[in-house]
Amino acid sequence: MKKFSFILAFLCVVINVSSQVYADFETITPAANIVWGASDYGETANPSQDATNSSANVGYYTQSDQWCVYQFLAGETLNLAGNNYKLYIDIYAPISGRIWLKLEDTLNGSGATIETYGEYTTANAWQTIEFDFSVPENDGDKDAVVDAVDIYFNHGDGVTLGETWYWDNVVVGVSTDIESGDAADLSFSIFPNPASDMVTLESGSQIESVAIYSMTGVKVLTKSVLDNKLNISELPQGTYLLEATDIDGKTNCSKLIKK
Repeated sequence: MKKFSFILAFLCVVINVSSQVYADFETITPAANIVWGASDYGETANPSQDATNSSANVGYYTQSDQWCVYQFLAGETLNLAGNNYKLYIDIYAPISGRIWLKLEDTLNGSGATIETYGEYTTANAWQTIEFDFSVPENDGDKDAVVDAVDIYFNHGDGVTLGETWYWDNVVVGVSTDIESGDAADLSFSIFPNPASDMVTLESGSQIESVAIYSMTGVKVLTKSVLDNKLNISELPQGTYLLEATDIDGKTNCSKLIKK
């Protein structure tokens, strides 16, 4: 597993973690193991590309039951013992609501589970939600070995049914240190995005350099920037994280899609 650079909400947050991407719907599409309480689900086009999630494709789930759940297998086991596991998911929905996440053992028959939740607070906008399993909400087994992720979209009594929830970029990692900067330090956007060759980093600041990371945190490109323009033709197709630095040393991050 590799180092990962991640955007959290509107902060440029560089989280040094050992991490694994479990779903991005560009290169990794999880196979649902159990889907309950959904009238429709699968993969679809991103309903609203923005700075938080500019991916072309995302997962979706139309809720038809108050206790709906989408479970997918992680593809490898996570040993929670002694680890500070956090899970991040990009969420988009027409309504706000609470999302419960449960990790469980489906391989060894132990029945071990651990749960926590995150709040989706702004309707009709992508939001990156952190689920911190080092401080679970139930009396789960913090020493369990788990292999499945259960997502409960806006579940519980009295919730609004019939809404479609979109999700993307599922990342599990072990946090080791965090280095963050206020997004107000450097404001910029990438145009066009997606792009195949030249992009403009639209900003009121003069951007001096960029570092581009894969979604698994590998730095794939470092370049100087002239007139806030950048040639990305050498990048393979895919989704990346672009970290820009201006002449005053201020930084921020945004997603970049190479088509």
